[in-house]
Amino acid sequence: MESAPNSRENYEKTEQDIHRVKSEITGDKSKEEIATLVEEREQLVAELEAEKSRAEDDARGDNANLDDARAKIEKLTAEIDSYKNEIAEITGVTEEERESIPSPELARIRDAGYLDTSFEGKEIHRTSIGDLSKEEALDRYKKSGGATWVWDELEKNMPYVVPNAENLDVMIINFNKYISSDDAIKEMDALGVRPLTYEELIQYGIAHPSHQEQKALIGLGSKHALVGNPHAPVLDVNGVGERSLDANHWGNDWDDRYRFPVARNSIPFSRSPCGSFLFQFAQGLGCAIHRACVLFQKVFQRVR
Repeated sequence: MESAPNSRENYEKTEQDIHRVKSEITGDKSKEEIATLVEEREQLVAELEAEKSRAEDDARGDNANLDDARAKIEKLTAEIDSYKNEIAEITGVTEEERESIPSPELARIRDAGYLDTSFEGKEIHRTSIGDLSKEEALDRYKKSGGATWVWDELEKNMPYVVPNAENLDVMIINFNKYISSDDAIKEMDALGVRPLTYEELIQYGIAHPSHQEQKALIGLGSKHALVGNPHAPVLDVNGVGERSLDANHWGNDWDDRYRFPVARNSIPFSRSPCGSFLFQFAQGLGCAIHRACVLFQKVFQRVR
């Protein structure tokens, strides 16, 4: 009868399995290619978490087939855990360890004395942004935590772009002073962060429904004229105790009642000024070459 392996043997086998899986995933890839692998898996995790969130909403519906919904949620959870394990195997760092490492942006906000940790005692609030349409996002917001109210002008006229599925590490800023919208954005930019957009703010309210009951949360990432004046979206509580999705004048000076949820200021190269210019230049060059080829073809046919 074989003796049971001791804890040291189990540990060594686990280490061997990790190295084997890591080798199978990364092979002889460069650091840049490995970083791309991690980004691809993080994107898949974000998409699956958004799908899981929708499945959980479906499970709460009146006509939900609970067995099917639970099976789908269980399947998605297993897929998410699998990709997270792959990320940990590639990087050698677990999700919990990665979250415990402060980013440069978090360190700057903390050093400036602006970091508000009074929301659940956390410095970072991980938020899964799903590719929700405006109708889906607002419907889920209205169902996310007790009585809610949405300003009809905002619902009808605030521009909305379906966001990409991604995970955001959101930090809450308290400037500890009266501050204008424009000055707040300048300070955020110096800290390497950006304000949440209208689309992101809605989903933050869905994921963290109690936060707006503590302080009003401003989404300075979106600015639009409503009822004749520029406004920014706000998560707040109205006079009758309802969680509200409202908008306030952009020209306000924000006082201590307001907080600013922000995320790392990472703009895709294609959306940066330089990337946008090069993209448009390449498009124009391609069109010019195409027109030249067509013209040459016509001239050649006439010569023949």
